[in-house]
Amino acid sequence: MYLLRDPYFNPGDQVTTGSVTGTVTSIEIRKSRFETDDGDTVVLANRDVEKRWTKEATL
Repeated sequence: MYLLRDPYFNPGDQVTTGSVTGTVTSIEIRKSRFETDDGDTVVLANRDVEKRWTKEATL
């Protein structure tokens, strides 16, 4: 729930969480989806994302 309200975590952001780096495509109540540079979609539980994530700098 906290990710939905976090002003620094939004669809379109490039983030790294755990071993996944990708663009946030959606944030739902219990899970978030990321698209990797390879075009894969990765779905992670928000509780795992909230533990540690880093927003990548944009150029």
